[in-house]
Amino acid sequence: MNRGYTWSWFEQDEDQSWSEISMLGEITREAFVQHLQPQIQSRSQILGNETWQDQEQNLSGETIWEHLLKREVGWLTLENHKVLVTPYDKRAQRKLQEPYQRWQKHIETALDVCAVKIRPVQMEAVFAKQELREGWLKLKKTKRQTNSS
Repeated sequence: MNRGYTWSWFEQDEDQSWSEISMLGEITREAFVQHLQPQIQSRSQILGNETWQDQEQNLSGETIWEHLLKREVGWLTLENHKVLVTPYDKRAQRKLQEPYQRWQKHIETALDVCAVKIRPVQMEAVFAKQELREGWLKLKKTKRQTNSS
């Protein structure tokens, strides 16, 4: 557990520009919406009953994104022009309210899959898709406390 600190990986790409990958998951609206929208559309075609449509007629990847950014929900945080995924134990609401609650597992999956972050080390030997990167780690103070997983 890092109290008030987080690790970041810095590297230079082919264009000679620097990028930072943090332990805090950074996510973009586009990646989140692209991951979630096909599931929403598929469900709306399968479940055509009026009750479901009345509750979720305006539900989209965009509306879910905006909801997660709300301070009282606290699943996403805007920090230094980046959107970060709030660790589970730091969220204002751990369980979403309806109509978002029925999408909670899909939302959690989208946040995990789409977030760019330093992932925990895997101790087993896996040789497929191995990639070496040149860069360095930096420990820096954060604006909020985080748990490293």
